Amino acid sequence: MTGCESESPESFCRRSLFSSAILAVILFLVYSNSLHCGWHLDDFHSITQNPNIQLKELTCAGISKSLRSDLNYPEKLYRPIAGLSFALNFFISGTDPFSYHLVNLLIHWLSSVFLFLFLYQTLNLPTFQQKFASSAYSIALLSAVLWAVNPVQTQSVTYVVQRMTSLSGMFYIMSMFFYAKGRTAPAGKKRLFCGALCFTAFVLAFGSKENAALLPASLLLYEGILVQADPGSWMKRNKTYVFAALALILTLSILYTHYRRGGVLSFLNDYAERPFTLVERLLTQPRVLFFYLSLLFYPLPSRLSIAHSFDISTSLFEPWYTFFAILSMAGAVILAVLFSRKYRILSFCFLFFLVNHLLESSLFPLELVFEHRNYVPSMVVFLPIAIGMCLLFGRYAEAPAMKGILASFIVLLVVGLGHAAYLRNFDWKSEQTLWANASMKAPDQFRPHHNLGVYYQEQGRLQEAITEFERALESKRVNRKTEKVVTYYQLGRAYGQLGDLQKSKAFYEKALQMDPNLSPALADLAVLYGAEGNVGTALVYLERALKADPENPFVNLNMGLYYMKRGEFAPAESNFRRAATAEGTKGSALLYLGIIFKQKGQFGRAAMCLKASAAANPRDVTPHLHLLEVYHAAGLQEMALQQGEILSEVLGHDKSLFLQTVDLIMTKGSAGEVLLSGEIIIPILYQAMTKRSDVFKTQRSYLKKLLDKDRKIE
Repeated sequence: MTGCESESPESFCRRSLFSSAILAVILFLVYSNSLHCGWHLDDFHSITQNPNIQLKELTCAGISKSLRSDLNYPEKLYRPIAGLSFALNFFISGTDPFSYHLVNLLIHWLSSVFLFLFLYQTLNLPTFQQKFASSAYSIALLSAVLWAVNPVQTQSVTYVVQRMTSLSGMFYIMSMFFYAKGRTAPAGKKRLFCGALCFTAFVLAFGSKENAALLPASLLLYEGILVQADPGSWMKRNKTYVFAALALILTLSILYTHYRRGGVLSFLNDYAERPFTLVERLLTQPRVLFFYLSLLFYPLPSRLSIAHSFDISTSLFEPWYTFFAILSMAGAVILAVLFSRKYRILSFCFLFFLVNHLLESSLFPLELVFEHRNYVPSMVVFLPIAIGMCLLFGRYAEAPAMKGILASFIVLLVVGLGHAAYLRNFDWKSEQTLWANASMKAPDQFRPHHNLGVYYQEQGRLQEAITEFERALESKRVNRKTEKVVTYYQLGRAYGQLGDLQKSKAFYEKALQMDPNLSPALADLAVLYGAEGNVGTALVYLERALKADPENPFVNLNMGLYYMKRGEFAPAESNFRRAATAEGTKGSALLYLGIIFKQKGQFGRAAMCLKASAAANPRDVTPHLHLLEVYHAAGLQEMALQQGEILSEVLGHDKSLFLQTVDLIMTKGSAGEVLLSGEIIIPILYQAMTKRSDVFKTQRSYLKKLLDKDRKIE
């Protein structure tokens, strides 16, 4: 009988519920300040700007779309379980990050609960029962707590898009728990049930992130080192199973790579964009692994960042400690294998850490360092430490003073780690806090300065933005060889906003020197030249932009305006339809489509487009004005009056908006421009406001004077 079997189900259930509650309370306290953190980095294109996960109705089509959330390959499945979870979050709360953070915290809590259950089950295996049965509960709980509150995990929990990592980790540890449970279950239905749950969790883990392909290797380590009495002889007897598991990992990797990229080795093409080669990455990663271990055991908030400055190893001795890192890592692996029978748990924990770093620390041209990659590999790292602490506690059972000191140390350790994680979460509060913190810790990194500049630019702090963009251009470390092109583009935008058109053009041209097909820069240059009256040059840039990116909504909107002003409605309509597919340009594109249909006398189609435009931009009065004209032209005077009443409500008591609207109505221009008829709109609007004379007295009086032509607009 194992320890798990000798304990009554009721007792084990109560203790498990207590552990789950303890973990829930601790994690809520540690991550309570993360629930209102904002969106960052990959969150934008993966979630907030990703139409594939923006589930507005629970339909099969919408759910199916969320399973293919990678916009670069929209026809293929991409981390479907994670994508579906984001889609359901969007369905519940749109882009409010609170519910996403809450789900991330729930996932992390469940991961820690199943980690506790897995470790408890492991310490009650026949190979460890005699040694750890009495302390298994305390060891498993302490180990799970040390892992869960470690500040390194904040990147997997507080950074919303890394739910892909934490969700995969949750199913990963579930799978290992069910495997461990099945190994001690009696043969029959219970063991088959555990096996089915183990496999299901594995599929869900792989469906959340591809790293879960390494699970068979982890189960091999678990079986060979921890379950079997003699790992060496077991390996010899079960070579077939070992090779089958390794073949499964290799097959999954090959099939998935071929499915996603269309070629087994196609991922190697991405090295052309990286500032390092495949050999340099392989030389650097042993040092990165030691750095990860140092973060786990010395996780001060000052050492944690979304961007780390890390020297690339260009040879075995450049930098000089590359060779020693490789030698030390190789030696540690050999020792872990050789002493896997004598020091089972220590060997398993170290090899588990390395095995689960294999995908992201080997051939694939990923960025060198990211803290979230430690989520699964670090799950059992703290088990030997917890064992050591609990054994010391048992050794001094008869010494109350020593027990008090040890207990105080454990409490202070947990509190210290939790406090460090709590402090680290403040860095994730906003784009400003995150990138200001990262630029301070990695001042020679490009990305923090650029992203901080973008934040300042969005806030209208243009001089601060320009300063950060200039620092980004001076940075020595980049993640991609050509990524500074975006900084030149942003500088062009910033100087354009400041009104310095010459500098704006110069930076746009620098961006185009690096990427001649950068459609946003081409489109912005077209706008600049158009504003100067240089229509010919503007058209050249627009055509280049459209050729580089035929579906670009902003380019299509501007091209449509060009054709519309020339009275060429057919090509203008085509461009506006493309522009209407994107949220950022949808309202304007529908407005101009409505105007085209109005001018062509197609009043039904015009009304549909103008209504949709008004719905997309509720505070924009222009579609309401044109819709009023459409109803009047169609002979629908009652509907025109109703539209006037709606417009009155939109204007409300905003005097400035009212005067701007009247000015817009009375403005005259050349053919093809957005023109409105004051002779039609003013009387209808006056009549609509007369119905609410108690509310719109001032506005009505102003309109009356216009009707009587007693005064002109000042």
